[in-house]
Amino acid sequence: MIGYLEGSIQTKRSGMVVVNVNGVGYLLHCAASHVSGMEIGDSEAFYVETKVSENDIALYGFETEEDQEVFVRLTKVQGVGGKSALAVLSALGFGGLCNAVVDKDQKMICQADGVGPKTAVRIINDLKAFAEENAQGILPGQLDPKQVRKVEVSVIAGLMQMGFKKPEADETFKKVISEYDGEPEGLQVGAILSDCLKQLGALQGQAQSA
Repeated sequence: MIGYLEGSIQTKRSGMVVVNVNGVGYLLHCAASHVSGMEIGDSEAFYVETKVSENDIALYGFETEEDQEVFVRLTKVQGVGGKSALAVLSALGFGGLCNAVVDKDQKMICQADGVGPKTAVRIINDLKAFAEENAQGILPGQLDPKQVRKVEVSVIAGLMQMGFKKPEADETFKKVISEYDGEPEGLQVGAILSDCLKQLGALQGQAQSA
């Protein structure tokens, strides 16, 4: 059983990469948002989940153990296969999914490709306890959690397309939101993305001067 792989990206397409590990290529199915932050030749590490069916053996790769855990939980929900579980992770991310489940936000979950209202309800019911333990904390001011989640998805995707890793992007977004003191209507993707880039630039500057 393969639990972890580290190697260079040989090939990438939407939702799939081939990782070269000491001359052996492993095909991994990944969330599209994860793949978008990779480049051919990059050295990457993956937590791996293996799914065996009657006609196939598929490997799924994740950037964090949290993403892997929620993927496993999603695939235990009736009607959710590996492809749909990755679509949910790509659309919402770990934190966004947990918050959507806690808020019973079917529309948010249905943003994932291949997930309809009935499946969204099953996800909410089956992941309720897990999501309550992992949902994002109280937001500052009068910010609407649904609005924050929509902004989060776009900002995280934007940061990853610029080459930042997902854990770094997630942490930076949380910090920027926790310090946000503007009006709710000012919570726009462009402004928050700019604040995240400033935060990341400051952190990189500190690291270089250390």
